[in-house]
Amino acid sequence: MKAEDGKDIILWGSISLFHSLLAAGLVDEIELRVCPILLGAGRGVFPADGSTLGLELIEARAWGEHGSLLRYRPTGSAAHR
Repeated sequence: MKAEDGKDIILWGSISLFHSLLAAGLVDEIELRVCPILLGAGRGVFPADGSTLGLELIEARAWGEHGSLLRYRPTGSAAHR
């Protein structure tokens, strides 16, 4: 799908699929919208398997009244520790 002509592919709401795509090196950009609210428990955005991934910040700006929009580009494949 990624090699076909057309618009960007956007993943919204499946952290398991995101982890799989990230590990396979298929993620071109990560967009985080940070809202200062403490919710407690839940699954983390990035895998907790000890792997590391370099990220290049490509945009940071205010989002709404109290949030931030952060866009990153992965700079290499995930490396396991």
